[in-house]
Amino acid sequence: YQNVKEAFETLFKPDKNYIVIKHSLMPDEIVKIHLHEKANEWVVIDNGRFVAVVGNEEQAFDLKNETVSIIFPQGVKHTIRALVSISYYVIRDCEDESVYVE
Repeated sequence: YQNVKEAFETLFKPDKNYIVIKHSLMPDEIVKIHLHEKANEWVVIDNGRFVAVVGNEEQAFDLKNETVSIIFPQGVKHTIRALVSISYYVIRDCEDESVYVE
């Protein structure tokens, strides 16, 4: 995507309720590994370097002038590790609590 607005307009259906949360991480900060039993979750991010883990798949990102979205499907463990300071949006398609896993 060229920007966050384009990502949101492409990913999300009109007239459907989503929960949107803005997060930020400091260098080397890690989101505890977790999953959502009811919700699908997306991350939309347009800056920085980070590593995303979805299930057993790990992917590193180094974003410069681009926006990416990552889906964390319902029931799949996931995390993000910041390599530099980053800020991003988390979007869920319904209310759901995080279930932390080891």
